Amino acid sequence: MELADSGDVEGVIKKMHHLKLPIHQRESIASDIIRQLLQALVHLDAHGIIHRDVKPANLLLMSDPRQPGRYITKLADFGIAYFTTDFDHITAEKAASDPTFKTGRASGTPGFMAPELERLGSRASSHKSDVFAAGITALVTVTFKMNPRSLAQSGASVEFMDFVLRALAVDPTKRPTAMQLLQHPWLRNFQQQASASTLLSQVISA
Repeated sequence: MELADSGDVEGVIKKMHHLKLPIHQRESIASDIIRQLLQALVHLDAHGIIHRDVKPANLLLMSDPRQPGRYITKLADFGIAYFTTDFDHITAEKAASDPTFKTGRASGTPGFMAPELERLGSRASSHKSDVFAAGITALVTVTFKMNPRSLAQSGASVEFMDFVLRALAVDPTKRPTAMQLLQHPWLRNFQQQASASTLLSQVISA
């Protein structure tokens, strides 16, 4: 098992808040983290896996042995993850072992759960609900707040605000896939910049 030697994104958020890092620098750091998170979600979707608990505390950071000074983001804690086929063929054993299927309550972390999970419970889980959680993760990493209504006064870039609002679309059919979000201008604008790893290294070592 790999060693996540640099903590998690939740710890990075706390340090950025303590250091009062300017928002454009937080966007730079977040862009690298969120890009890797979306790449992980694309991989999971291709294998029919829904994570169901995407959040900063489940994003572990480790030094990249191939590129000194760079950090790899790893999506962890698959404790409540399911294969998409599990939602088509819920066995009696699974229903008995997971109370969310009996009561209709949603699994996950409050604040990061998509609206459809709040309304319909665990059976509404999909790749798009993981995308919603990724949007909240981006929002918290950059603004330190979970309410998208705070975006207008945050000082964040127009591209970032558009990225978040698309990821947080209430209707999951109008929410982009992780693959589509990887092509968003916010991520593409930061793709060629090497400053994210330098900034992240400074925050982690602070």
